[in-house]
Amino acid sequence: MAFATFQDTYTPKVRRWALLIQSPGTRQGMLMRWGATVRKKAIENARSHGGRHLWRDIARSVNVKAINSDNVEVGSDHVAAAQKQFGGVIEAKGKGAGGSDYLTIPVAEEAEGKSASKFALPTAAHPNGSGSHALFVFPNSNLLGYAEDGVFHPLFCLVKRTKRQRAVPWWPDPEFIEARGVEQAKAVLGF
Repeated sequence: MAFATFQDTYTPKVRRWALLIQSPGTRQGMLMRWGATVRKKAIENARSHGGRHLWRDIARSVNVKAINSDNVEVGSDHVAAAQKQFGGVIEAKGKGAGGSDYLTIPVAEEAEGKSASKFALPTAAHPNGSGSHALFVFPNSNLLGYAEDGVFHPLFCLVKRTKRQRAVPWWPDPEFIEARGVEQAKAVLGF
């Protein structure tokens, strides 16, 4: 007569996993690491777009906003972050909201990468502004520029709103986020 013995090694592991998952400290640590990996990927994605300021500013604005034992919130508080992710119309804030009445769209090479206010700000080299010229709106137009030797040089077109801007998705996709969460859970559970 032959018989086999069976030893249950799975139930103790399940109990250990259940205790780990029940521990608020363990869950919070796992969520913190998960949030950190999502934050890092979002920063990498934003920086990969290059540019002089906008994408670097968006990357710097990505942070873990809140964390507890049940969830982690990772986000960006940059004003253009959502617009870049989802696209949409950009509108001037208007003086009532503490902003300008118009958006300034560069129309000249020398205005690229500059705002109208920064273009006209005095510097040590040019005490009257970056080009040493007073900016003004050309009569009966929406062009902002300066005059030199009797010739108007347009720098910016003034508009109240833009056409719908295309989306430039930069936030980590849901599949990436979920996969990083599974990785963190496996690490905590010892898989």
